[in-house]
Amino acid sequence: MPASAPLTDPYIQRRSRRANASTHGAASNWVGMLRPSPAPNRNPSKPSAVRTENERLHRKLAQLQAEMRMLKSRQEWLESELATQRHARQVLEAVLSGTYAETVARIRESVRHSVPRNAVVLVVSKGDGDLLKLGGCEGRHFPQDKHGAYAGYHPADSTEAVEHLQSLVDGGAQYLLLPNVAFWWLEHYRAFAEHLEQLHERIWQDDCCLIYRLRRASQNPAVQTPNPERSHRVLGTRTRADLAQSGASRRYTGEKGGMAAPIANCQLPIANQYRQPPVPAHGGGTQPLPNILCFPIIDWDYRFQRPQQFMRQFAAAGHRVFYLTHAFRRSGEPYLLRPLATNLNEVSLRGSRFMVRNGVLDEESRRELISSLASLQRDCVAGTTAAIVQSAFWWPVAEAAATDFNWPVVYDCMDLCSGFPANHPLLLDQERELITRADLVVASSPQLKAVAEAYNSNVLVLRNACDYAHFASAPANSRGERPIIGYYGAIAEWFDSSLVAELAKRRPDWDFVLVGSTVAADLGPLSGLPNVSLPGEKPYGEIPAWLARFDVAILPFKRTPLTEAVNPVKAYEIFAAGKPLVSVPLPEMRALAPLVRLASTAREFEREIERELLQPDAGLEAGRRRFARENTWESRMEALAPAVGGLISRGLAPGLSWPTAGLASASSSHVQRTQPSAR
Repeated sequence: MPASAPLTDPYIQRRSRRANASTHGAASNWVGMLRPSPAPNRNPSKPSAVRTENERLHRKLAQLQAEMRMLKSRQEWLESELATQRHARQVLEAVLSGTYAETVARIRESVRHSVPRNAVVLVVSKGDGDLLKLGGCEGRHFPQDKHGAYAGYHPADSTEAVEHLQSLVDGGAQYLLLPNVAFWWLEHYRAFAEHLEQLHERIWQDDCCLIYRLRRASQNPAVQTPNPERSHRVLGTRTRADLAQSGASRRYTGEKGGMAAPIANCQLPIANQYRQPPVPAHGGGTQPLPNILCFPIIDWDYRFQRPQQFMRQFAAAGHRVFYLTHAFRRSGEPYLLRPLATNLNEVSLRGSRFMVRNGVLDEESRRELISSLASLQRDCVAGTTAAIVQSAFWWPVAEAAATDFNWPVVYDCMDLCSGFPANHPLLLDQERELITRADLVVASSPQLKAVAEAYNSNVLVLRNACDYAHFASAPANSRGERPIIGYYGAIAEWFDSSLVAELAKRRPDWDFVLVGSTVAADLGPLSGLPNVSLPGEKPYGEIPAWLARFDVAILPFKRTPLTEAVNPVKAYEIFAAGKPLVSVPLPEMRALAPLVRLASTAREFEREIERELLQPDAGLEAGRRRFARENTWESRMEALAPAVGGLISRGLAPGLSWPTAGLASASSSHVQRTQPSAR
């Protein structure tokens, strides 16, 4: 093979590589032998120091890894909390916003209900002219410039806001309206908000707006520029400073965070707010009736129904009732009181704003409300008290009250919580815990009782009822040429607009009057129908007159888990007026047949309504009225009072018992007495 030929044979290549490696290794060994030996280690402690340093670094690394795990866990918790808050905000925005047009329409409806025609209404409008169109009232911007146009800016502080408001009141303004987009005023201008609560009258409150009746300086001698550093708890419409100046005999002990209860012999203009009315005790002397503190599902001024009716019954029986409002305040005193009637007070707590019906509390807000409630308990609700909870939203607060103040807890379950799609997921968990931990669960239907009994064995079925005198007093209405088919109540997602629309198309010779708020309702199927009218929400006092106009009332609910568990309160009220009712066959409506006619489709509704129009039955009308007379809120109270009293009696000192004078003991047959008798 020529010397210049490449080494392509693999065997030759491997032999060549091994030879080169051997030669290189031998050369390396000779070099190593010729090098001098390394000097001996003259610092024997150096390896030990290195090991110590390595151990320290390992410990530091382990510590950092533990901190990273902790931070990761904290991050996950914060992400979960952020998701919860994001969901709550989305729900709140969805509920409050709907569409801006709907909000404006509801505000106009609120003004129509609460403000007399031709009144001058200041509107925190931010320049929106639509908010000034208030039907028969004159809307004006607030704040405004000297020509009455929108000022284009917000007041610099509360003092400027109060002075500007007072100048407009002196100029003829009679009412102030804050739409929900301006609720932030009450937080930002805190002294201004306190000025409104102390010196003017709040006449309307819902999730869309607040309305105040304004008083002139001549009507309010105490009007003055507020000091942001100084505020007083409202007692009715008077402050504690006012009471002191008027010479009322009162004495308080100075405690940070609230004032102690007044001494026993104080003479208070609104005495029943702070002093328990005595009733005869069984062993002679006097014994105060237990207080009732209501954690409600709706505000007092909202649609008047079961929550307010029960509390009114407790107050009428002599109990001092404290009804919490959903209008939390971010600043000011821990609580404000508004007298509603004898023994009945509305309470506004200091705390964050939340949508009570479907939201949940974060930990900071829970602590705020508990602190405010503790001040209320210390000042006003000392003594034996029962907590009646109507919404699972309140459970974190009610639970703390039950533990700290030894209050028994009653859960009045009137709706299927899981049936509301807008409810926060955690609200369902809170309701399960509330049902489990409650001393007594009161269910408005057997279906709700079955749900509650999975977690609590002490469940009482207490169906809805009616204020018979209120609804039976409606004047008789002679039938016109066109029959009126009517409905009143919430027109919401459970209202079957498509069914009513089809029925209205089938009978253009009938008029359909649907009374109630239409927020969250699908009104598309009803739009453009000439024989369908939507007069809006009406006050409780006007409902009997509207009901008197109906020839036949209808209950056109969708069949959902929510409605399948409901016991419609309006059925009792309609019966009290003697009016015929045609309803979808909900379980609680099937139990009322033959007093109620049942129908599922538009064709069936048409048939049953026509039968009532053509063949009215005087015997059935008398049966409906008789049934309503037997199922009043007073009769329900005869069952509820002993049940709640039994809980309190177990927590009282030996020898004391729940006073039940005037309230007959109720048997289980009475509690279940909602089945109609035969004609």
